[in-house]
Amino acid sequence: PVDATPSLAPVADTYVTSAYPTRNAGGSQSLRTDAGPYSVRSLLRFSLGSLAGSVTRATLRVYADSSSNSGFSVNAVADTTWSEKSITHQNAPAVGQRVGTSGKVTRGLWSSVDVTTAVRGKADVSFALLGNSTTAIRLLSRESVATAPQLVLTLSDSATTSAPTTTATTPPTGTAST
Repeated sequence: PVDATPSLAPVADTYVTSAYPTRNAGGSQSLRTDAGPYSVRSLLRFSLGSLAGSVTRATLRVYADSSSNSGFSVNAVADTTWSEKSITHQNAPAVGQRVGTSGKVTRGLWSSVDVTTAVRGKADVSFALLGNSTTAIRLLSRESVATAPQLVLTLSDSATTSAPTTTATTPPTGTAST
C-alpha cells in the first residue's frame, strides 16, 4: 500500500547565466529561467536520505514570483556533486534529458511537474529548470523557506524518511499544476 508522502526541500539550489559566466548566485532568494538572448537556468539538488520503501511518484513543486504563458522545462542533471556556493555558468554540470514541463506559470502560485522518471532508487537527484521562451521567469529558492521548492514523493510500503531536509508545507495561497 501507498502510505507516505514526504516532501523534501532542496539541499542546494541556484541559477547560472551566460551573461555573467563566472558569477555565483548560490545565496539568492530567487531561481531564474530565460531562453535568451542570454541563457539563464536554475539547478536544484535533493538528497533522498534514508527512504523506507520505493518511490512510486515524484513531483517537483516550485513557487512562482513572476508569470509566463510558456513556463519552464525540467531536465535531469546526472551530476549531483555540484556546490551551491561555487557553481557558475562556466562550471555548471551538463543538462540531460527533459523530464517534464510546467505549462503556464502564475505569480503567487505553485507550479508542479511530474519528475518520477528521473528519481531512481535512493540516490541524490539534480534538476535543471530551463526557460521555454525569452520571457524570464523568477521562482523562489530554498532561501525563501516557507515557499522553498519541494520534491514531493509518494512511497510504497510503510515509508518514512530520515533526511534532515524533510518539510511539510502548505501553499500560502493557490496552487497551479499540470
